Amino acid sequence: MFEPVNDLEKSLVNAATHPSARPQFYRDLLDADIYIVNRGENNPNLPDHGYQPGSELRIQQLKKGDQLVNRAYLAQVHYPENDEKPHLLIGIDAQGDWEKVIGDAGMIASNVLEKGELIDFMRLDDSGISQYLINKTRPFYEKS
Repeated sequence: MFEPVNDLEKSLVNAATHPSARPQFYRDLLDADIYIVNRGENNPNLPDHGYQPGSELRIQQLKKGDQLVNRAYLAQVHYPENDEKPHLLIGIDAQGDWEKVIGDAGMIASNVLEKGELIDFMRLDDSGISQYLINKTRPFYEKS
């Protein structure tokens, strides 16, 4: 059995067994130092289960500063003419690659939402919904 040895691993184990702990795991993950180890170009045919001594590796660090999201707001919306029931809307104040932002957010949301739940993402702008979120609610996430 896997025994967690650091706070991030403990958070992961907790999130795996308690769905309500998943948002905290994602917050912990965003605050963690993360390294991605890839095979080098000279040894693409190594088996997936390990690396041989002398293998070329590429190591990439994901830095907290790489985040593109400044703030994110949460609301529940209901459009009776289109939807049977209300669903979640996340308004995001972001810079840079919007497709990357919503792709990452969608991946996180898919692991937290119940089956069949819907969520919409919108980039904050000067529209009425954006202004409501900014002026009448508090963000659930703010870049530190």
